[in-house]
Amino acid sequence: MKIILLHDVASIGQRHQIKEVADGFARNFLLRKHLALEATPANLAKFISQEKQTAAEAKLKEELLTKTLADLKTKTIVLHAKATPEGHLFAGIHAEQLARTLKNDYRLELPVGAISLDQAIKATGTHLVTVRVGETEVQLSVEIQGHD
Repeated sequence: MKIILLHDVASIGQRHQIKEVADGFARNFLLRKHLALEATPANLAKFISQEKQTAAEAKLKEELLTKTLADLKTKTIVLHAKATPEGHLFAGIHAEQLARTLKNDYRLELPVGAISLDQAIKATGTHLVTVRVGETEVQLSVEIQGHD
């Protein structure tokens, strides 16, 4: 029986894949637990339509993200961290913290993997951080200001 997977199923496939499985396994396990749909022509048409819509939304979201990053390229992102008088941070600034700041201050949701830091930022001052979204790569200026 041909099925459309609604969830990842170990040893069968990943979500949104169309697979051929044994009839009994499909009826008694996958369909009953709502892990898959039978791949009827109507379900296939609906599935393909949803996939096209999802792809279009993802492309639009990536374009909007790229435009926002281009706007941020001209600005300096400011983070405040506890530091010594010499400018050494008590705790390094990681990509997760930078992503959180971009989300809270600039309403820009970036996956942590898009922010490229070789190692944590451990000193005050201005640092260049690379952000990669799709094919676009932008260098953002991040200023770390220390306080007691």
